[in-house]
Amino acid sequence: MKRFLELFLITLLLTVAVSCGKEKGRSELRHEEISASTITVPARTVWLGRSFPGRVEAKNRIELSSRMSAYVTDVKVNEGDHVKKGQLLLTIDERSLKEQIQALRATLRQIEEQKKALLAKVSYARSQYRRYSALLKDGAVTRQEFERIKSDYDSILKQAEAISAREKSIQARIKEVETNLSYTSISAPTDGTVIRRFVDPGTFVNMGQPLVSMEAPQKGYWFKAQVDEGLLESAQEIPGVVVSIPSAGIHFFTRSVLVVPDIDRETHTFTAKVDLSMISRKSMSVRKVNDGMYGRLIWLTGTRTTVVIPSETIIARGEIKGVYVLDGNNIVHFRVIKTGSFFTPVNMNGKEMLVPAAIGMPARPGSLPKGTRVEILSGLQQGDKIVSSNLYRVSEGNRVK
Repeated sequence: MKRFLELFLITLLLTVAVSCGKEKGRSELRHEEISASTITVPARTVWLGRSFPGRVEAKNRIELSSRMSAYVTDVKVNEGDHVKKGQLLLTIDERSLKEQIQALRATLRQIEEQKKALLAKVSYARSQYRRYSALLKDGAVTRQEFERIKSDYDSILKQAEAISAREKSIQARIKEVETNLSYTSISAPTDGTVIRRFVDPGTFVNMGQPLVSMEAPQKGYWFKAQVDEGLLESAQEIPGVVVSIPSAGIHFFTRSVLVVPDIDRETHTFTAKVDLSMISRKSMSVRKVNDGMYGRLIWLTGTRTTVVIPSETIIARGEIKGVYVLDGNNIVHFRVIKTGSFFTPVNMNGKEMLVPAAIGMPARPGSLPKGTRVEILSGLQQGDKIVSSNLYRVSEGNRVK
C-alpha cells in the first residue's frame, strides 16, 4: 500500500511538471516580442461631398474641315504627331479646281474680246448720238431720226453694262476658285499635337467634313464636369472642389471653380470647369495631361468628425476586415472592424485636409492608393492603439516592443 502511494505521488508530480512546462511554452510563444510601429486612432474632421465624372479638355482644340468636295490625295501626319505652325498636314485633289480656273480664264478672254469690240461700237454710237443731238437743235434732222440714233446708243450701252457685269462675275468666280485652291493644302494653324485623323489618302470628303483634329497644349487644359442642377444655388458659397485624374497622378483641392449656370434640359446638369494650369508639380507626382483623360470632380458640401485610420493598417481575412489592437500590456489582439467611406489627404493652405477619395470599393484594403484614410464605423474608437507596420509578421498574442 505504501509502495502504491509513492508511485501515485511521483506520477502526479510528473504530470504537474509536464503541464507547467507546456503552459510555460505556450506563454512564451503567445507573448513573443516583435518590433512594429503603432499609432493612436484619431478622430478627424473630414469633408463630405458629391462626386461627378468629368474629363480633360484642351483650351485650344482645333478641328480642320474641308472647304470643298474632293478626294484626299495625301496625309502627312498621324495621330500623336507634334506639328509646327504652317506645317503641311494633308492635301486634297486640286485638278478639278485647276481645270475650272483654266475654263473660267478662257471664258474671261472671250468676254474681254467681246467687250473690246463692243466698246468700239459704244464709242461710235456715242459720237452719233452727240452729232444728232446738235442737228436736232438746228432742225437739220427730224425727231424720229434722233430717237432712232438714241435708241441704238442706249441699246449698245446696256450691252456694254451687261458684258462688264459678266466680266466681273467671271473674275470673282476665278478668285473664289483660286481661294479654294489654297484650301487643297491643309497646314497647321499653330504649334500643337494631332489628336485625331479622320481621313486617309483616297477618301472622298464633302464640304464641311472634318479632316484633322489637333490641340495646342501650350494653351493649357480645363477639367470639365456636369454637376447636378440641385447644387447650382450653393455654387456661390461652395468651400471648394477636388479634382481627381488618376491616370495623371492628380488629386488636388481648389476654390477656383468656373460655373456655367446654363442648365442642360436633358441631363438637368450645369458645367463646372477647373483650370489645370494651377497644379503645382512640386506638391504632387503629376504626369502628362492629355485631352480626353477621365477623372472625377468632388463638389464639397460640408464636414463631419469621425474615426479614420490609414488603409495600410487594415487586414483582410476573406470578407472580414480587422486591425491589430494593443491592450494595456502591448499585447496584440485581432479586432474585427466595419469600414465606411474613403478619404484622401490634400493640401489646403499648407494644412492637410481629408476629402472624399475618388475611388470605388476595393477588393482588398491593400489595393487602395497609399495615404488613403478609411472611416471606421464600428470596432475601434478614438484613443485605441493599433499596429501600423510589419502586419504580416505580427500574430495574435505577440508583445510589441
